Amino acid sequence: MYIDKLTAKDIGNDHVQKDELIISSEAFRKIDYDFSLSDKRLPDKIKAATDLCDIIRKNLWFEPLNADTPVLSEQFIDTEHRTNCFGYTIVCSECLDKLSMDHNVAFANGHSFVLIRDMEGCYLCDSTSKDVSGQITGNLDNNFIDKHLKENGCTDVYLNTRLIKLNDESCLGFDELAIGHPWMSFHNYERDYDRKDCDDRLIMKIYDSKGGRGMLETYSHLLSFNLNRDYKKAALSISELGELYPNIDSRNHFYEIRDTIRGLISDGDYDLAKSVINNDLHKINFGHSLEAAFLVPKLNRALGKTALDVEILEAASSSYKNIEIDKNYSHIIRESAGRAVKKINNDIHEIN
Repeated sequence: MYIDKLTAKDIGNDHVQKDELIISSEAFRKIDYDFSLSDKRLPDKIKAATDLCDIIRKNLWFEPLNADTPVLSEQFIDTEHRTNCFGYTIVCSECLDKLSMDHNVAFANGHSFVLIRDMEGCYLCDSTSKDVSGQITGNLDNNFIDKHLKENGCTDVYLNTRLIKLNDESCLGFDELAIGHPWMSFHNYERDYDRKDCDDRLIMKIYDSKGGRGMLETYSHLLSFNLNRDYKKAALSISELGELYPNIDSRNHFYEIRDTIRGLISDGDYDLAKSVINNDLHKINFGHSLEAAFLVPKLNRALGKTALDVEILEAASSSYKNIEIDKNYSHIIRESAGRAVKKINNDIHEIN
């Protein structure tokens, strides 16, 4: 566990012993003690989680993932005390487990956080920023969520970030906060400040705490491997994620998967690319958007054209033909599939 190695560097004015673990610090022990004596209602959970996140933010520095960042690990966070939202969320979740507080790990639009749910409501706990933490005032069906978590270890629901009741201490409104926290909507603030084209409704994927932490670590590794062009390891990460793969919103174009497959094709690793496309991706529920429907056949076409493999192109054509006759898809999507079949027929003709 990450918190078994994470030492406290600066916790307010508390006296910190050298190499003292965060979970052994006076500040953490006070949170644990106060929460144990509370009624453990939602306000008590929010108070404990808020105080906990204050400790985390004083001991970790936020750093976006880049090609020079080592892969996410316990040792790296303990040594460097810097990480992105995935590392923050993992540490926060492990600390909540230490407090015996039920919670979920969640992911939306490339960002991760913790959800604290009970019959009184749902609190979005963002350990990277107290400004965007708050109660979700929209309707979340706890019975639906619990049922799917029990069956699959994850589920997905819509999250309208505008319906988050933001921290009372925040002096910024939603629009101002969303500029600094672009995950909160699909919108280009640099070009469009009037927000007329903004979409605040996100697909939020929810996990049980342990499975969610494992997902975040593996997903972070996938991003790191792609950034460093280690596509074989990236392919393994996709396989390990399976149905837990988090970034299922088609507005993000499944870019990590596309990057991995394109990298494998560029490296000439056609067999591995074929295995990921036709085995691993079928485990993931991408939904029924055009982007989702065309993901596998598009990747198969790219692979077949480069590898000059008629069999793979025929598989892509077959996928498009299935979309053509599937009434679950819109007329526009089925027409697009028909056009794609004609293009593949031309590809096959050129190879032959």
